[in-house]
Amino acid sequence: MNGFERAHNSDAWTTDRHPSYPDDFSEEELELASDLRDLFPPEQDALPPLYVQTLLGDTAYDPAERGFEHKITYRVFRELDLKRPPLHLGQRWRPHMSDLRDSLSGLSRPVAASIGVFFVFMVLTIILASPSFAAGLRIILGQTGVTTVERYPSHVQHDTHIAHAHKAVAKPTFPMMWLGLSADNYTYQETRLLDPTGWSQGPIVDMQYSLPSHTTGSGILDIREFQVSNAYQAVLQVVQAGSATEVNVGPYTGVYVDGTWMPREPQRPPSSTSTLEPTYVWTSGVRSELILERDGVVFWIIGDQRDGTNMTELVNLAQLLIPAKASELQAPRMSLHMLADSIVTTFEYPQGREVYQLVPHGVAMDSGAGEYITEQP
Repeated sequence: MNGFERAHNSDAWTTDRHPSYPDDFSEEELELASDLRDLFPPEQDALPPLYVQTLLGDTAYDPAERGFEHKITYRVFRELDLKRPPLHLGQRWRPHMSDLRDSLSGLSRPVAASIGVFFVFMVLTIILASPSFAAGLRIILGQTGVTTVERYPSHVQHDTHIAHAHKAVAKPTFPMMWLGLSADNYTYQETRLLDPTGWSQGPIVDMQYSLPSHTTGSGILDIREFQVSNAYQAVLQVVQAGSATEVNVGPYTGVYVDGTWMPREPQRPPSSTSTLEPTYVWTSGVRSELILERDGVVFWIIGDQRDGTNMTELVNLAQLLIPAKASELQAPRMSLHMLADSIVTTFEYPQGREVYQLVPHGVAMDSGAGEYITEQP
């Protein structure tokens, strides 16, 4: 008799309760069941190895879920930075819709109506926001920053509140900043105050520095300072995708922009006598700009890369900004109020066309909402 055989079938239990087996058990199955009861008596909680796993099933050997192969393919393409196929194929949409319909059929009318309204709201949100998302990416710096687009927007409006220099303009309510009488190779020239625009709170401070000697570029450094109007959440500059870079300006975060929108005369048929509006294309390698916000004041600092005023130079200059007194900014025998009206002809407007995106107050910054405007003819 080997170790797995029993002397008596009645010895299978140590208690008075006799085991019962299904009536259709054969002699061999009865013998095996008795041996198993001897080896693993359940009344003593002596269970066979992997007993629970055997009953529940090993999850490693579960059938793959629906769409598993597509998810793996999508993940591999994403890791390899390749163009990915759709995660859900069109032929699988119909069963999902039927499952959703079956699930909603068991809900009460008020609950079903609420879910329906929610889905309608989601669809409308996607429809309204999709043009904005297609427009590009935003880099937000408080109430300023940039919106990147692939090409010049086709729906740019001309703002009626053009910032003109005027002698009766009010003084700014924020402390003006400047670089002193000189910074690096730049020398302070003049400061003017611009009338409030539709998107600025109070006047815009515009000061310019110049290089003393002849340069290959414009030789001008232009600094504009303003506060965003309470009617708007932010005033963003619209630039081409790939031209904006986040930079650190001391404890602040700024955006460096390489280039500007430059006009390009459209091709007119020889037989046409009509005047066509010029188109605008992004031109890099010439204008440089640093955008940042400090203590609620927006700074737009513009230089010329041909003068060596690149990203590093603009960041260094921005860190040199210090508070200025109105008397320090005055030209000889001129008040600051008279400056704007008296020396407007000495100012050189930065090259290129600027396009702004105005985000209304109360609108989420990531919603993509806002109109495109330009103040330049």
